[in-house]
Amino acid sequence: MYDKISQNPPLLCKGAAGKRTWSIFRVPKRLVDINDHFYEPNSVSIGPYHRGKPHFQMIEEHKWRYLVTRLPDEESGPSLSLLALRFFKYIMQRRDDIIQSHHDLKGLHLLDMVRSSFFPPDQQECPKRVNNAPTHIIHSVSNLRRLGIRLNPIEADSFLVVKFKHGVIEIPNIAIDDYTTSFLVNCVAFEQCHNSCSKHITTYATFLDCLVKTAKDVEYLYNRNIIEVRHLYMGRGCAIP
Repeated sequence: MYDKISQNPPLLCKGAAGKRTWSIFRVPKRLVDINDHFYEPNSVSIGPYHRGKPHFQMIEEHKWRYLVTRLPDEESGPSLSLLALRFFKYIMQRRDDIIQSHHDLKGLHLLDMVRSSFFPPDQQECPKRVNNAPTHIIHSVSNLRRLGIRLNPIEADSFLVVKFKHGVIEIPNIAIDDYTTSFLVNCVAFEQCHNSCSKHITTYATFLDCLVKTAKDVEYLYNRNIIEVRHLYMGRGCAIP
């Protein structure tokens, strides 16, 4: 089993394997202090930082077995990216055709690959920074409604496809629970550490944070079928039965 995996590890054979682009960052302490439980694995460790901890020892052998069973024996077999995205399919509630469209998606690591799969097709490139760019204030849901701005749900392949036109903010539905919250905060941590990557998830999380200031804001988005609050909302405890 181990011999099969150790033959020509593809990533280690590449010149970029030791370069900074392949770094797995530690979550900054300022973020850990806010939501520490979202950065700790529950069942299995992926990456170097949690490997070897006593409560993960039993699963280590299963990781090797699982990898061998998933290694494609033929060129026609599913890609590693497709296998990974299929694993997260039900957690993130994604259609089969969306998953299949990312069969050749690349990423620096697992989190970056899943994160990149949510980028809208017209936003794949990392936007260039603009010095002295104007700052736009996004008001809370309550304030927007007082200003006559409406918020409507839309169907989209990604929750990042937010639009504003003719006094209406169009927002795709997203289910907020422990899984999606953990995914979002880990993506934000990665984007804050990786200086040259895009800030898609950070921008989205900031947008939600601006919209939601009270439980009434959450309730309105819930009633409009824009968010589905299953357990919590970004650690604020704004649960809706």
